[in-house]
Amino acid sequence: MRLDEFLVFHRLAENLAEAQALILKGDVFIENTTITKAGYSVPADFSLDKIRIRKQKKYVARSAEKLLSALNAFSFSVQNKIALDCGSSTGGFCEVLLEKGVKKLYAVDVGYGLLHPKIRKDDRVVVLERQHFLKLKKNQIKDRIDFCTFDVSFISLRKILLHAKSLFPQAEMIAMLKPQFEVPANAISKFLEKGIVKEESLRQKILTDFEEFLKNQNIKVIAKADSTLKGTKGNLETFYYLRFCL
Repeated sequence: MRLDEFLVFHRLAENLAEAQALILKGDVFIENTTITKAGYSVPADFSLDKIRIRKQKKYVARSAEKLLSALNAFSFSVQNKIALDCGSSTGGFCEVLLEKGVKKLYAVDVGYGLLHPKIRKDDRVVVLERQHFLKLKKNQIKDRIDFCTFDVSFISLRKILLHAKSLFPQAEMIAMLKPQFEVPANAISKFLEKGIVKEESLRQKILTDFEEFLKNQNIKVIAKADSTLKGTKGNLETFYYLRFCL
């Protein structure tokens, strides 16, 4: 039996999505060994005494759990790196990056006063509020950025990535694509219903079109993974691990 199915069967998780999230975050242990593959095989009669689930931490935003699972899926280390988080909002992504050991973090958001106090007071964080990313200039960033994370709404990720390429061509990118914001204006009624992508086939079409854009812009996809948690309205988001080809 798959480990994720085992957790659901024995009511250690409410559903497969939750089980997979626990596993990808590294919160499931078998005989004190962390298991990070949802398809890990266990006997159907496996002893529950040999399985331990780490107590869940409460993050400042649910987006933290999304990024955490993506970092684990990509085996991406942030330790001692300098990062920029675009669309920091309350600080879900920021909290994970700080927890994982970034050296310094620029938190960029067009809003004001959104960042949680526990994130704001961390000495490693440089807060850039009321700052639209597309208007961000190189001289505002005093360090060489190693990687960027993106969690943006009401704007296409395409525009964000092109500007990031002009600012930080050397940086790696962990970008969360929200399919509802990648639909062309003239196709919204075809793809969306009350802001939700109507069908999985349409979501796949959005991803295919986005990946074609990346190819045309010499942006390499190192890996991709669907989020283990859906967006608040029910859209399934996809994380991309990207590098600019110079």
